[in-house]
Amino acid sequence: MRIGIIGATLWGNRGAEAMLVTTIGRLRKAFPEATYIVFSYLPSRDTDLCKDPSVVILDGSPIATLVKHLPFAFVDRVLRVFNLRFPSVLMPRSIRELRTCNILLDISGISYIDDRQIVLAFNVLTNWPALLLNIPVVKLSQSLGPMRRVFTRIAAKVALAPCQMVFARGELSVQHLSEIGLTENCADCPDTAFLYDPTYSLTQENEDHLLSIEEGIRSWKAKGDNVVGFSVSAVVRRRCEKQGLDYCGVLSKTIFDLIAEGNRVVLIPNATTGHENRHRRLNDLPIISDIQRRVKDLTPDAAHSLLCIKRDINTDGIRRLVRHCDVLIASRFHAMVAALCLGVPLLVIGWSHKYKDTLRLFALENVSHDFSELGIHNLTDLVHETIADVRNIREKTLAHLENVRFESEKQFKWIEHHLKGKM
Repeated sequence: MRIGIIGATLWGNRGAEAMLVTTIGRLRKAFPEATYIVFSYLPSRDTDLCKDPSVVILDGSPIATLVKHLPFAFVDRVLRVFNLRFPSVLMPRSIRELRTCNILLDISGISYIDDRQIVLAFNVLTNWPALLLNIPVVKLSQSLGPMRRVFTRIAAKVALAPCQMVFARGELSVQHLSEIGLTENCADCPDTAFLYDPTYSLTQENEDHLLSIEEGIRSWKAKGDNVVGFSVSAVVRRRCEKQGLDYCGVLSKTIFDLIAEGNRVVLIPNATTGHENRHRRLNDLPIISDIQRRVKDLTPDAAHSLLCIKRDINTDGIRRLVRHCDVLIASRFHAMVAALCLGVPLLVIGWSHKYKDTLRLFALENVSHDFSELGIHNLTDLVHETIADVRNIREKTLAHLENVRFESEKQFKWIEHHLKGKM
């Protein structure tokens, strides 16, 4: 069995990593001898990090998809009309390996959305080489739409209609599919990362740094201090800047207020690429440094009450930190998922319907706020309201968590049934 996976990386976006390692870990239960062909956006980094012999990392970047995958897949499709086949030896390795896959799983976090036209073409190209090669394509749980623009609707129909199955993440995503006439082979399914287990991890990164941060948090907790975690986001900051909002400034002022009231604060990234500026969208570490500097300008004593992650950490490390928090203020979707999985009360400052779609499963839509509201509501007041309501939030989370996991499991049951039917 050879299972292809596209739409994620190990390094960089740790939400993508959470989905990737969970997909591999979960399917290994049914197919322990399978080889997993991962078409990564960042293949060289992922290859350095992953030493698992059953996981093959290949180039799935936009350039490789456009220049290598699509042309060779198209030529192969034309040749098969004449009962011919493109010689494998003449193909680049990535497309050659794709042709051997029993299935391709697309685990993109969000796709076919109106205000992300720049990646719309890549949303289509991600799946079409496999479709041209007659490889079944399944889109695992992801947010889709809105698709009100003409080009978005056309692209979505062209790419999604031929898929074997599309698992939409939340009722709004299902509604967006229905609005463009896609109702067959579509199902509502919670995010794959709700099934994450630490044993699924494929990397280990900066363990010493992580342990030192954990030790600091434990010392706070031993004294009975309240620990508030902030999961920051380069994506939300960029959207705030477009509207003239100072994301780091708002968070810094709130953190200053919380520290002044006796709380302790830890800043947690959910996307890390070290200090490489060329991956700014995937890097929350510069935001953490900016906030730390601003808070220290407001109060020189902040060093005693503020801990900051400064290096790459993986999903396992992120969840270890979130577990210690009494409350998490989350701007990254999969940091929110981590808090829900761990029963940590949370407040969400996000940017799309994907947050409320998931929180609705826990009857917690009220804890989610769009980033644009940062200019309207006082974030400190929202945090105070969350702290005052932690018991209710935790009870709702735990009451719904097992059912959410059960529903998320259905997508893997479908894949198992499909693949075993082909064996």
